[in-house]
Amino acid sequence: MSRRRQNTMTDCLRPLLTSMRLFGLYFVRPSKDSENWRCRVAWMSHAVFVVALLWLNAVRFLSVFRSDDTFDMALLNKIIAMLWSIQCAVSQTAFYATCHLGTLQKVFANVKLSDACAYYLRRLVAVYTIAAWSVFVVGLAFWVYGIFFTDGSMDMMLAPFVTHVSISNVLVGRVFLILLSLYLLAAHSFTQTMTYLLATLFAHQFKNIGDELDRSLEESEDGHIGDDEIEAIRQRHQVSIGYTSVFDPLPTKVNINHFPP
Repeated sequence: MSRRRQNTMTDCLRPLLTSMRLFGLYFVRPSKDSENWRCRVAWMSHAVFVVALLWLNAVRFLSVFRSDDTFDMALLNKIIAMLWSIQCAVSQTAFYATCHLGTLQKVFANVKLSDACAYYLRRLVAVYTIAAWSVFVVGLAFWVYGIFFTDGSMDMMLAPFVTHVSISNVLVGRVFLILLSLYLLAAHSFTQTMTYLLATLFAHQFKNIGDELDRSLEESEDGHIGDDEIEAIRQRHQVSIGYTSVFDPLPTKVNINHFPP
């Protein structure tokens, strides 16, 4: 009789994690004894490169301002672009830090899901991944249109070039800006999608613990719950959400059977 394959969060989140890995938002920290050590090093190097690129871009955006700027729509657009570039760099750095510390990997790889939970999570991930890619594609379309088809109205994004330094071939700078926008849009859409997805999962688990406490109160004769039962419910809830700290690894095997189908 073949052994039943267990569902992990990594398996269920694979479409979204693969999308994030393409843009340096997710990687598994390499270890010397791992079989695919070189591949993991390559993905981690890619993530380091993207983090450095986005922070250099955030610093570069500070040069978008000129001494003769006046308070108008153009200045507001510059401020928004600068703040957005910083936000993207912070999001990219946050996910790099969690991957480097191994926090996400511990939860994704060690938390075991029931079949009903895995089915629910796969459907949720499919919808969220499609939504994230839709935002990414639409945003990229706006970037392409704004950079190439608006008579140079977005050339200020090439700062310090055009803004402070004149260049003869603006087309090269525009192409580079489009390539840079791929990472900016990914850091904007996929990080928020993953954060919202995890928040949705934990919200369902908190709802489950509340429902379980309500059922226990209804079934009790005097309307009270013993300390032992409360502690058992609390421990099951911590296991079901993959509770862990950076310094305390998860158990080798964890089963989740309280997630709604």
